[in-house]
Amino acid sequence: MQRIDNLYLFSAFKINIVSKGPAKCEGTEVTLTATPADDGWKFDHWEGDVPSGHEADNPLIITMDSDKTVTAVFTEIPQYTLTVDTEGQGDVSLNPTGGTYDEGTQVTLTAIEAPGWKFDHWEGDLSGDDNPATITMNSDKTVTAVFTNTAPTAAFTATTNDLTVNVDASGCSDNENSTDDLEVRWDWTNDGTYDTDWSTTKTASHTYSSAGTYTIKLQVKDVGGLTSETTKQVTMSITDYFLEEFAAGKDAAKYYSPNGGWNDRSYGFKINYWNVPKQVEPGQVVPCSLAYTIGSGNNPNAVVYKTVLAEWSPNSPIAVLENGELEGQPRTVRKDFTFTAPTTPGTYRIRLAMTWAFQGIENFYGEGPAVDAWNPGVGQWAEVILKVQPMP
Repeated sequence: MQRIDNLYLFSAFKINIVSKGPAKCEGTEVTLTATPADDGWKFDHWEGDVPSGHEADNPLIITMDSDKTVTAVFTEIPQYTLTVDTEGQGDVSLNPTGGTYDEGTQVTLTAIEAPGWKFDHWEGDLSGDDNPATITMNSDKTVTAVFTNTAPTAAFTATTNDLTVNVDASGCSDNENSTDDLEVRWDWTNDGTYDTDWSTTKTASHTYSSAGTYTIKLQVKDVGGLTSETTKQVTMSITDYFLEEFAAGKDAAKYYSPNGGWNDRSYGFKINYWNVPKQVEPGQVVPCSLAYTIGSGNNPNAVVYKTVLAEWSPNSPIAVLENGELEGQPRTVRKDFTFTAPTTPGTYRIRLAMTWAFQGIENFYGEGPAVDAWNPGVGQWAEVILKVQPMP
């Protein structure tokens, strides 16, 4: 047996002792494992009696065929800083956390959207729109997460019913928020003052005090606070009551009487229109217009008195539109008049009636003495419904 001196491994600055031990017999294979003594250091390579091509092996196998000297070289691990910025409203989480990393560390960045904002893309030392995304720390890095928020689109429909308009803003949209999350408010006359508070309810209604053309403004706001507006014009009008001519289509010689029966007198009476509003305030003075057509009597020897009136109930007129003898050619009459609505809220019927008699009947607002009348009060009539209640 040949005696071999001990094998020693020496250490120097930043070079850690790997191992040392007694002499090894010729041909013995020795395994050397380099382990950093402190955090922040890493094995780099072997020097000395190292087989060619195996300088970076760890562990390293040495065959003892002579005295050997091997040095393990350790280097300090570089550290790099990851700086993260945001554009818009949002945040970024890092995994692993910290911001300063050993060289080669892979860091996962996750963009976290603020309410109403949407992550769009990365800028700087990271590109694309993957979320989350990974970056390898091989130098100092700066990454910016870009968040965007676009203003919502305002849109609405409007339908009218007399003086009431019904609006629906469910057609509003936004790139970052659902329609349900959008808030809306309304300016019914586009005067710069919004008449409703912010609400996620997209439907609303408003009743105007008079007919006319109005501009409605809608403002919509997304979760991020951005707003947009749109306007729409609506024309409000009071519905005219186009009342039927009771004789038409039935029997030209027969007409309705006030009690709903038939009357064989052929004094024609046609109501063309009567524009009483459907709803008024209690005690409101209501202007309205009425047009009607009166035909002449068919008995040239008769003197027929007629009265055209509007009344709350029989013998309770709100307006006597005309009275006197029914004579001359058929004609159409337009009357403008006002009446005062009841002060007690409720639903009321207004009757428009034409009454006649062969001689004047005082209690039917005709002319002449109350003598020998034929079926006083018989004639055509129609009713409209008037709702009396405070406006909202």
